[in-house]
Amino acid sequence: MKKEIYKYGTIILCYGINFILPILFFKEISLILSPIVLSSFFFVLALLMYCQFIVEYGLQISLLRKLNENKSDLSRLLSTILGLKVILFVLCAVFIYCILLYNNEVIFFILVFILLGNVFSCQFLYQVVDQLHFFYVLNSLVKLIFIPLIFINDNYIYLMICYSCFNILPNLAALAYFLYKNKVKVVKVPACEIYNLSKECFSYFISNISITLYTNFYQILLGIISPAYLAAYALSDKIIRGIVSGNYVFIQIVQVQYLNDESKFINGTWKTIVSLLLLGGMEFLFIFFGADFFSRYLFPTISLLPIFLKLMSLLIVVILLSNFFAMVYLPCSGNTLFLSRVLIFVSIVSVVVAPILIWLYAGYGAVISAIFSELLVLILCYGLYLKLKHKL
Repeated sequence: MKKEIYKYGTIILCYGINFILPILFFKEISLILSPIVLSSFFFVLALLMYCQFIVEYGLQISLLRKLNENKSDLSRLLSTILGLKVILFVLCAVFIYCILLYNNEVIFFILVFILLGNVFSCQFLYQVVDQLHFFYVLNSLVKLIFIPLIFINDNYIYLMICYSCFNILPNLAALAYFLYKNKVKVVKVPACEIYNLSKECFSYFISNISITLYTNFYQILLGIISPAYLAAYALSDKIIRGIVSGNYVFIQIVQVQYLNDESKFINGTWKTIVSLLLLGGMEFLFIFFGADFFSRYLFPTISLLPIFLKLMSLLIVVILLSNFFAMVYLPCSGNTLFLSRVLIFVSIVSVVVAPILIWLYAGYGAVISAIFSELLVLILCYGLYLKLKHKL
């Protein structure tokens, strides 16, 4: 029991570090850049996120069960995954080069360096071998090195280099440690295996990309339709998504439990839901009542931030619950195909509804679209959960 408390306590502490570091970075960036340039900065990051989704290819969810059932063949599976990611990385690097219109090589290399971190992203491998706490400890230790570096220089390019290092070095260190500790080797695999993997996971890749159409898509639309609102909306979205990403720590812990204990599908679901509701409720209250503090002392140059933070805080509980069904219950019970259909359906609805709402209500329309889309995902996934539970 003490060992479990220590392990999960360490993970939670490391999550706190991983949440604070990006906030410090964005704080420094917001003080350096003018509101117009800051909006452009978030617009470029929104475009980059599409490339990150492409490189990830949804493998961290779609292959979780397969990896868990084939632990003896991790070397070959991992090599195939890395091969596919490298190909996707090269394609995305060409795309980034094209959208920068060949005229900013420094920014190009920084963005590509950020994207390279997704090639080495490997936390799902630590889940498979039930060593998630090692990943977060190593990841956090590497990132801690950069805390003093953020305050050494207030140059925009320097801070972007620091941000790119946040993305690549922790993932690279974690992958190297995983290979060493678990005696996994990167081996040569035929191109047909990489092709078969891309084909096998393609439906989930499409659904994974479709997620951006009800998350990241709103920042793109705001940047085009109402750029004056983009900085406040994008920053509040990143803070909320940062908390949601932190909650993914708990989702990953639950994933491991459900993968290794099928009785959880029958007896443990409601306990998990209640626990997540309590966690999400506390985080909602923290953000809602702390929004004015965040705005006044950390981001004084960004107007409307406290209003957007308070509105976006409603997303925390909704996303936490939808992540449980979409990232744990459905994948671990072998229902990824239905999940793909849900995500694609919601993205289609979002593409139709969001532009209208953002055109009419600007940044507030983006908030309404985000809440509506996440609620729709939750309702559809919960509906299937009730259907599956009835069969059990």
